[in-house]
Amino acid sequence: MNQSGDSSLGAFPWINFLEDGVDIILRKFQEERSDVASSAKESLPLPTHAEMRDMLSNAFWASLKQNELRPTRCSIAFTDRTERFLRFENDFPYDSVHISKLAQALTKDAWLSVLPRNGELRIIGIGYGFLLPSRCLEVPVVKIAGPGLIKVDVGFNRPFIIFNESSATVVKGFLD
Repeated sequence: MNQSGDSSLGAFPWINFLEDGVDIILRKFQEERSDVASSAKESLPLPTHAEMRDMLSNAFWASLKQNELRPTRCSIAFTDRTERFLRFENDFPYDSVHISKLAQALTKDAWLSVLPRNGELRIIGIGYGFLLPSRCLEVPVVKIAGPGLIKVDVGFNRPFIIFNESSATVVKGFLD
């Protein structure tokens, strides 16, 4: 809890730079999309600021969890567009508990698919292989690389920004 008595995420040090990081990520996506807008027939929805913040926040807390003594490592994409996709019969809440449990079942080329449902992010399935080529520039991919280490891919910028416990680093040259 913070000093005012509420248990908001702002009480944790790493959250202080998260808002700016989300702004940078979404701004970069807008730039990437404007560069390829003429060739795209339809655009996938971009996460809102709150959805992107929730994606990162829950991924961070999941990165600190272990399941059967194995650290959580996985990729999470804001899409269900892929060549091979396993849609869950019942989706799961997008929270650190479900991320860490489902991550253990993923192969190296698989990722959790997350989309908004009824006003909240839900894990709706597992994608395998690469995202469809026409979509790889359009969806955020959050990678849990280790405890407290979150990487975010934006288009061809892989990684674009790295969140590491108490800091965020934009990979040099991508803000120009």
